[in-house]
Amino acid sequence: MAASISPERMLEYSGDTLRDVSIAFIVLVTLAVILRFVALRLSEKPLSIDDILTIPGYLCSVGLCILSLDIGRVGYHLDVVEVIDPQALVPWAKCLYATPIIYSAGCCFPRVVLLTLYLRICEKNRRYRFACYSLMAFIVIFAIADIMAGAFECWPAAYLWDKTIVGGKCDNIPMFYRWGTLPNVIIDVAMLILPQPVVWKLQVPAQVKYGLAVTFLTGSIGMVTSICRCVAFFTNNPLTDGTWLSVTFLVWSVAEVGVYLIAACLPCYRPLLRLAINRGRMTSIRSRYVHQKSSRSSAGRITATPEPDVEMSPYLKAKSDQCRESDEQVLVMKGSS
Repeated sequence: MAASISPERMLEYSGDTLRDVSIAFIVLVTLAVILRFVALRLSEKPLSIDDILTIPGYLCSVGLCILSLDIGRVGYHLDVVEVIDPQALVPWAKCLYATPIIYSAGCCFPRVVLLTLYLRICEKNRRYRFACYSLMAFIVIFAIADIMAGAFECWPAAYLWDKTIVGGKCDNIPMFYRWGTLPNVIIDVAMLILPQPVVWKLQVPAQVKYGLAVTFLTGSIGMVTSICRCVAFFTNNPLTDGTWLSVTFLVWSVAEVGVYLIAACLPCYRPLLRLAINRGRMTSIRSRYVHQKSSRSSAGRITATPEPDVEMSPYLKAKSDQCRESDEQVLVMKGSS
């Protein structure tokens, strides 16, 4: 068989892309979650359910990245692996088994986190809250069904990498990946549309509406990666030259889960933005004060005016509400009054 494989095909390797993407998202999601909790600390708000759900979402995202970093011979063509290292097909098949389980959970948690924000901004509209709860229930049920389907796609599970097991069988794995991916795109479209009617009915300035719309659009930025992953599975068979194509599938899986988690954290960063803006203003005030003091000293008109207290940002001095309220919720309440 080795003689039939060209030297060029033997040397073809694309696993570097998967490695780089996985490392990049480990860094990005770690930074995103850290900044979320730093912002929570700055705002002096109590820990809420969406903050808690961020943790398992983070573990799924990092776990998927780590799994993608340690797969035997992924990035080489399947026929090449069968010649140079056939034992590497076992960890590859185990990855094929574990990936959809971690992926499904990793998509579920950030979406629920975003929907808790949607619920928080509209406490009085029963229809809207019913729609949010319905979508949340669908997301959770779909994730559980997808995890169960992935866990039992082969019975026993070891039959996926050990075809010598008597009586073992597998479902149609390509169809499972394809039709298990498509609902994610539908969910993303629903999450994109859901908050928009509330935003545009608010009696607030137009720039506030635009800001809120952009904030909620961040919840659907994972739709791009979801569509790309869906297209990849519908145009390729994961079992045909699987070790080579797994790079594409895993890159989009890692990116989709990571982007969802980052999108779930982005709306929480306003305290950090305020802090940066206020620090900049304080630095500007201090610079002007030092310049004026220097000018007075040079003119012989030194006064005893005390230096203003610019060490602490006014934002940090202000006490936040005792209840957990997002900035979006406050704006919606103002617009509804």
